[in-house]
Amino acid sequence: MAAAGHAMGGGTFMIQPLRRWHFQIWVALAIALPLIVAVALWFRRDTVLPNPGLHWETVR
Repeated sequence: MAAAGHAMGGGTFMIQPLRRWHFQIWVALAIALPLIVAVALWFRRDTVLPNPGLHWETVR
């Protein structure tokens, strides 16, 4: 398969830009995805809604 690219005349003329874009996309994802998760955790809603009428001491 690799030899087929050189036989068709593509060579590194086609491969290098694709490799560069692929690397840049991976770097962007490596930075963006953890930031998205951190922001989502920071802004998530509480799982238990506050209930001022409930006193846990009386439930036990």
